[in-house]
Amino acid sequence: MLAPTSPPPMSMHEDPVLRAQIADEQAEAALLATQFSNLHLGTVNHCMFDAPQA
Repeated sequence: MLAPTSPPPMSMHEDPVLRAQIADEQAEAALLATQFSNLHLGTVNHCMFDAPQA
């Protein structure tokens, strides 16, 4: 007797919940990009504990 197998996992195109989550992330990224297009974080401190070298 064969053991029952589970159905194959749904792809992104078949799973409505996954599609909605991806769309939400894309919409969020697009909105943030338009609202903060000129946001600059300044110099990144790559020399930890050595402020004059930052």
